[in-house]
Amino acid sequence: MDLVLQTPDTQPPLRGWLDRHMRRIARLAQAPGGRITLLITDDERMSQLHQQYRGEAGTTDVLTFDLRDEAEGSLEGDVVICLDEARRQARQRGHDVRMEVLLYAVHGLLHLLGEDDQTPAEARRMHQREDALLAQAGLEPVYAGR
Repeated sequence: MDLVLQTPDTQPPLRGWLDRHMRRIARLAQAPGGRITLLITDDERMSQLHQQYRGEAGTTDVLTFDLRDEAEGSLEGDVVICLDEARRQARQRGHDVRMEVLLYAVHGLLHLLGEDDQTPAEARRMHQREDALLAQAGLEPVYAGR
């Protein structure tokens, strides 16, 4: 698990905290090993990536890029997280920005593990799994109650 910050770190810091929790959650999710880069960026860069790769204008919370040649085997991917969006959502929902960023990272991990959220039923299952993994890691569920 690599963490790349393209923004100033939060207070308390993401560095150390986010990668530690994601390593634990990846084990709980039975991820097959490999390498995931968590890239923390801002609205401007996320908007560029969102347009370039999804053809959609404006920012978004998280984008996941599966870099494997084949869907089986070790994970290899990038999870790009918008810190500005995480701050907005955390403030609106009344919890720590680090927990919102962690939720986005878990969401990206689940995409790399083959889960999808294109239909309402898939989204519901995926969000339930996110919260279950956070709870198994000894943290508060973030998505519940939205």
